Amino acid sequence: MSQKLSILLVTCCLEESRAAIARQVINNIVDVCPPSWRDEAIVFDNCSTHLAPQELRRAFRNVVVSSRNVGYWSAIDWWLNSLVGDPPEYTYIIESDMVHTAAAWQMHACVEFLDAHRDLGAMRMHDYQVAERHLYDKDNPRPDSRRNLWQSHTNRVTGRPVQHQHVSGPFWRTNFLTQLPALNRYPAMLRCFDELRSRVSFTEPDFQALYHEQYPEIAILDGGMFNCDLNPYGTDVVTGSWTSPEALKRLGYHGTRTGSIARPGEYTTSWVP
Repeated sequence: MSQKLSILLVTCCLEESRAAIARQVINNIVDVCPPSWRDEAIVFDNCSTHLAPQELRRAFRNVVVSSRNVGYWSAIDWWLNSLVGDPPEYTYIIESDMVHTAAAWQMHACVEFLDAHRDLGAMRMHDYQVAERHLYDKDNPRPDSRRNLWQSHTNRVTGRPVQHQHVSGPFWRTNFLTQLPALNRYPAMLRCFDELRSRVSFTEPDFQALYHEQYPEIAILDGGMFNCDLNPYGTDVVTGSWTSPEALKRLGYHGTRTGSIARPGEYTTSWVP
């Protein structure tokens, strides 16, 4: 897998709610995901105070700790550049509240599908049932909507409605925008972050627009292989999505919707033996 795919898990636990979530995510990876993920994934810890490096090292072979919290985007940028000497074909990012299902074992089939469809830039793997897409449509809410999985069904780059075309098995072609936690092509990710690094600040849609310029269409795995139900809307868990920017700053967290990238000289990293 290392020649084809590189996996990153980003952690940052500055208070107990995030540490509790992170431990559930780690246990889920151990219990559900292929063992190779633990051996080959890279864990980037953003100077956690409530999750010890050795706790991560017991579950994963490759753990690097930052000298300070440089945020989610900087962690990804560090990782992408660390791979330049032996580049993979694909990247997959695990966020700190993602829970995988047994479908995670389909990762190899997802890689093979993108190998065979070079015009498709990525594969979305978030929980999404194509036959029940009306339940995920943030633009047209319903009483039975899956609110925690809401997403706009309008492509924010083109302004066109999101559409799906069945290809084979669980795989569909779509004009959905990709996500950071998706099966993305490494060269495309590197080009996006080379541009983002030059900006003082940027948003998640900025990343999606840059990726869309390279690949107007992507794939989707029907049913997905992960959800973020550990962190539903309206809970007290600290999160970059729902917690106010003021509260995040007070606790020492960075937001994820808007970000910037720290320069390598602004922090140091060390591998956990």
